[in-house]
Amino acid sequence: MKRTVLLSIAAIAIVGLPERALSQEFEGCFFIDGHGQLINLDNLCPRPSNQGTADSSMPARVAPGERSRAANLVEVPIRRRVAGIPVVEVMFNGRRSYEMLLDTGASGTVITAQMAQELNITPAGTATIDTASERGVQMDIGYVSSMEINGIALRNTPVTIGSEALQLGLLGQDFLSGYDVTIRENSLEFSRRN
Repeated sequence: MKRTVLLSIAAIAIVGLPERALSQEFEGCFFIDGHGQLINLDNLCPRPSNQGTADSSMPARVAPGERSRAANLVEVPIRRRVAGIPVVEVMFNGRRSYEMLLDTGASGTVITAQMAQELNITPAGTATIDTASERGVQMDIGYVSSMEINGIALRNTPVTIGSEALQLGLLGQDFLSGYDVTIRENSLEFSRRN
């Protein structure tokens, strides 16, 4: 009777426990199905090279979540810097490229008067704008068909037309909206927010 009671308690304890979790006890890439069968997935998983260098025939191992991040990442080369501020090349209306300062403090993009003339942008109105150095400045507003950097594009968007004194355009928050931007030594990384 004692043996039957102990066996019954052991059976109840085993049935009442949640499924066991297995640690990785085999080398390689695998899956253990619900029946405990090992399914080899080595043909799907990247393998590191045995020589300690990257094997160019195999994709690099990517941490969980990094693969989707890499797919949403656009790298833009920094052409030069002005007073430490990155300058990038921006394509306007699919036909003309201009160097522009990345201005994370500007709410909108500002183009130079020369850019407006070359792109045939006519003022569509005016706006009162506060700049870093002045408040209440009246500036013309025009529209561009597109602004694009390496596949990131804004279409039919308003831009402020700067004064004759402005030498480089300012790429503002309107273009950066929807992206996390990382400033590296020689490039900008645009990562789309999910």
